[in-house]
Amino acid sequence: MISADANADGDVNSGDKTIWTNQAGTKGYKSGDFNMNGQVSNTDKNELWLPNIGEGSQVPD
Repeated sequence: MISADANADGDVNSGDKTIWTNQAGTKGYKSGDFNMNGQVSNTDKNELWLPNIGEGSQVPD
């Protein structure tokens, strides 16, 4: 699994950043909380989303 796939579509891309943007500054285990620390913050975007742009994964059949 790749961190920062907020919309769970198998790819880390701009759609995931949109979700992060809408949730930034909120608390709770939300889809934009990529490090699962209970807060959606710049750390999630800068340390997990940014380095994983273009990465993807899928569950085998």
